[in-house]
Amino acid sequence: MIRVFTEKDFLENILFEAEIYPTIYNIIQHHAYICLNITDDELVEEEEKQEFIFELLHSKGGKGVTAYQTPFTNINTDYFHLLDELRALYILDIDKLLANQLSEEYGIIVLSGHDLDESVLQFHYEPMQGMTPDGGGKPTEEELEWLTKIIKVLNETFGLDLTEDDKVEFERMKDNIYSNEELMSFFNNRNSKDNIQDKFNEEIDSELLNFINTKLEFYNKLSEDKVNDMFKRIWFNDLYDKRVRGVK
Repeated sequence: MIRVFTEKDFLENILFEAEIYPTIYNIIQHHAYICLNITDDELVEEEEKQEFIFELLHSKGGKGVTAYQTPFTNINTDYFHLLDELRALYILDIDKLLANQLSEEYGIIVLSGHDLDESVLQFHYEPMQGMTPDGGGKPTEEELEWLTKIIKVLNETFGLDLTEDDKVEFERMKDNIYSNEELMSFFNNRNSKDNIQDKFNEEIDSELLNFINTKLEFYNKLSEDKVNDMFKRIWFNDLYDKRVRGVK
């Protein structure tokens, strides 16, 4: 599953014009959680009015709609925040030229809601899989793809030289984090997201310290402030989605 971030009007247009946008329509109906740029109160009001889009999503087996304004606020402040959600499709209130520029710069799919070009999806859409918190075993193909994505984003964003060999260190860290029962117990609805993230960040930084004596160059790269922040946010968002929000 991926998350589609968009405006209500754009979502409505896609559902009304399914024959024009079959690929996007299929993604929305079968492979995505919808995150709209509206408040919780606005979402409740729309659902109570039995708006067409909500009725259609439910009747066709859609995964539902979430009011999720924060990412839109962050993106409007700095497009850098597009990287907060790697397993996402953005359909934004921007023109096509800017959407194409952002897609190329950040290596993710950004579309203009005013000029939808789903040919991009037909050739490039592959729902990204996250790492499974099973605490051990050899990495699956999906996990390796996820690690490759992290490495690619960090390399392209910060000009790092993380290599395929560094996957071994990422995998070792992954095993240690997922087998940390105390940390994993924090991922539940009784804790606030901020508190969970603080605990997660502490454990990641503790894991990185283990590389000082064995892989100092690796430690230095991932300890630089902006790199460290992005690395932890990417990983945390994926883990939080799976363990707390139930996103597969």
